Amino acid sequence: MIRRLIILALLIWGCDEAGLNTDSLTSGTTVTDTLYIPYDTTYTVYDTLIVNDNIAIRAGFSPLWQLYMDSSEGGWQNNDNGRFSWDDTYAIDGLIRLFNSTSDVFYLDLAIGIMNKFYDNTDEKRGIQDVYRDNQSVSVWSSTRYTEGNYHAFNCHIGFIVYAGTKVADAMMSGYLPISYNVQAEELIAKLEESFSYIEDTWVNDGEGGYFEEPYFKDINISTPLNMISLCGMATLGLYNLTGESILLDYTAKMAWYIKQHLYLSNETYIWPYKPPLVINEDGSIIGPDDNSHGAIVTWFCVQTYENDIVFNVEDMTYFSNTFLNNIYVGTNQFRKYVDPKRDPMIFVDTVLFIYMILDSEDVKQILLDHYETRLLIYDSSSFLNHFGTKLMQAYSFAVIEDWGNYEVNVSNGFQVESYSIIGERNIIINEEIK
Repeated sequence: MIRRLIILALLIWGCDEAGLNTDSLTSGTTVTDTLYIPYDTTYTVYDTLIVNDNIAIRAGFSPLWQLYMDSSEGGWQNNDNGRFSWDDTYAIDGLIRLFNSTSDVFYLDLAIGIMNKFYDNTDEKRGIQDVYRDNQSVSVWSSTRYTEGNYHAFNCHIGFIVYAGTKVADAMMSGYLPISYNVQAEELIAKLEESFSYIEDTWVNDGEGGYFEEPYFKDINISTPLNMISLCGMATLGLYNLTGESILLDYTAKMAWYIKQHLYLSNETYIWPYKPPLVINEDGSIIGPDDNSHGAIVTWFCVQTYENDIVFNVEDMTYFSNTFLNNIYVGTNQFRKYVDPKRDPMIFVDTVLFIYMILDSEDVKQILLDHYETRLLIYDSSSFLNHFGTKLMQAYSFAVIEDWGNYEVNVSNGFQVESYSIIGERNIIINEEIK
């Protein structure tokens, strides 16, 4: 007995072609319709297939995606303000997590669309010259926001986009997808390798470690921040896992080692500076500690290297978890700004990145669940800094992965609060059997 998946291209808003109104699937809705994954082929053969509540998940996703599109002016068209690198990348990460969790290619196709947009709007395609890379016009993404109007592609911007691309390429190589996805993956990998090649000449060895030195910061005599090094490390690790090139593993290990040399163990927690050097005060505090937002990126890289048996071990992961639990978290919707609690301990922020979920600590997860159920997001339609790539898209992916069930996202525009119901009652949907 075989099962066939027949194309059913569900629209992101409104009604799908089978007449199912996804807008009606809100909290409390029980899904009974059969969902077929919309591949670009007439059928895919399986011995057994179970599709897990994908209709309900899409129903929760749709209003959040619409809000993300609104906040990004219909989708960012360039990286001038760093939105490819600091917003779309988080959205892609969330989309790929949703794809990996649901096997619904709908999310993968959205991620592919964003990556295609990146490569349709490189410096080379736009005729932009990078002031801090000898006026090169190549396949990277410059911004003007951070460099007084001069175009420059930061290493970390390239690194984060390349990292996001490696996740898309890896997903496209899933064995059950049509061959067209595998072909696209190989084409994307070649593009990612080319983009990464433009930062390789910035490599600096530092004892047993090393890092890619940011040209702009080198020019103004500032050390490259640890989060920027971490994003380059995520790129090299992602590329290594796709290509197996040993130099990429060497880069990754050296950056992980460099980062570890700037971690200070304090009361069973790790604290670290935003940028080198690590300077410890007499009271055990450090000078210039990282904030919890950029610190999340450092944590992200270190967890990934741990998962790949590079430099970090399980004890390190415990220290990172303790940093979140003891140094950052204060109470419901209240988080210290810095990873070092001795630096301005009474300065709090009301939100935190959900990427801390990857620490795989039940205590961390419970705190983030409580935060998600009670937080209030502020949406400023006149600003490009709503950060909904991480606050909505990436966060929603963790909600689905952890099966958090029913909750609402409350978003305020300054005048009123809109509540978005996310996941309704969920059940298992089993495909019809076609003889």
